[in-house]
Amino acid sequence: MIRNLLSIDLEDYFHFIGSAYSFPPPAWDGLESHVCRMTENLLETLGDHKATFFCLGWVAQKFPHLIRDVAAAGHEIASHGMYHEPVFRLGPRAFRQDAERSRKLLEDCCGLSVRAYRAPGFSVRPQDTWFFRAVLLAGYDVDSSLFPGVRSLGGIPNASPYPRSMDFPEGRLHEIPVSTSAPFGVRTAFCGGGFFRVFPYWYIRREIRRLNAQGQPAVVYLHPRDIDAEQPRLKLEPVNGFLYHYGLTAAAGKWRRLMSEFTWMPFGGWLEDAAA
Repeated sequence: MIRNLLSIDLEDYFHFIGSAYSFPPPAWDGLESHVCRMTENLLETLGDHKATFFCLGWVAQKFPHLIRDVAAAGHEIASHGMYHEPVFRLGPRAFRQDAERSRKLLEDCCGLSVRAYRAPGFSVRPQDTWFFRAVLLAGYDVDSSLFPGVRSLGGIPNASPYPRSMDFPEGRLHEIPVSTSAPFGVRTAFCGGGFFRVFPYWYIRREIRRLNAQGQPAVVYLHPRDIDAEQPRLKLEPVNGFLYHYGLTAAAGKWRRLMSEFTWMPFGGWLEDAAA
């Protein structure tokens, strides 16, 4: 039986980017946080399944006990950067500083090695050729930043959609892209973020089964806010607002069904099995 890869981007409801209404980091402390409650609810839905949690450094600074609770529940702790800044805006030097700082902060919180990184918004573009080596140099050997399609903040359309390795003089980086499909001719994450709520369950299940029939694991991701119907409604552009708020009422039940019908595991466990 194929075991699929489950990942959670651990951030608050106000950590959205790519919008004229995005909140800058200095404003975050003045907003009411829901991340602890939302994450506790999400952990309950996972049951015995384990996931890789890509944690925002800001969350670890503000709520270190939350990172420890996630780790204590047996989940893998990974990095989502410090302040949810697109990597192409940071550039090579600032990115490496950000990635190193978030890794060390998370390791101090949970007492475990942090080996995986995911860029905010999958914000890696074809011209960001420096990025993958910089991830390795920042102390990681697993990355899940590559989006094999086009997104508002990045994406590499011609990239392989399957897990693979990249070799550099400094070592090997394992790249694990999120799974995608192209139902309308545009490649998107069929079981990721807002698209998990937009696509009907039968379609998500079909696409996971398609990948599994090819011998490939489905790589899915979710934010705690994606199944939280009680979160504040934010002012956003029409398209962003639709993706951010659509289907919230039914999302928790849909997620529980997904957890019950498939077998899930974290990235680190899958890599260990692949190497065995």
